[in-house]
Amino acid sequence: MIKRVASDTELAMDRVTEGLWYSDAARKAILSDHDARGLLHDRDVVALYGDPAWSAKLVSGNLSYEQTLTEVASGVFAFEIKPFLGEKSFEPVNRNGSQRGWRPFVHFFPNRLEDIEIITGKELSI
Repeated sequence: MIKRVASDTELAMDRVTEGLWYSDAARKAILSDHDARGLLHDRDVVALYGDPAWSAKLVSGNLSYEQTLTEVASGVFAFEIKPFLGEKSFEPVNRNGSQRGWRPFVHFFPNRLEDIEIITGKELSI
């Protein structure tokens, strides 16, 4: 007969998840204690290091639109989107599960923004 003995790490994680509170979403997803321990491990222990020489980006291709962010006055930015293909500019390139298109526009600002106000373009309901 073989008896499996829990490792010190497993015993420690059991103590960590004792009395763990689960959100409604976690309950609906039927999150087990084992899942919770794994998520805690990923959050607290795992570090992802990237290779700075690796250029991780989508494959180059013809662009269907262009977006620019320009600071037109101190603290006032203009975010402009120029479609090259009319309404088709924003449709997915393909629909094989890794679509590009029909997604919100994203742009990184040079610093954290506070007290944001849309000056023009409010009628676009974005």
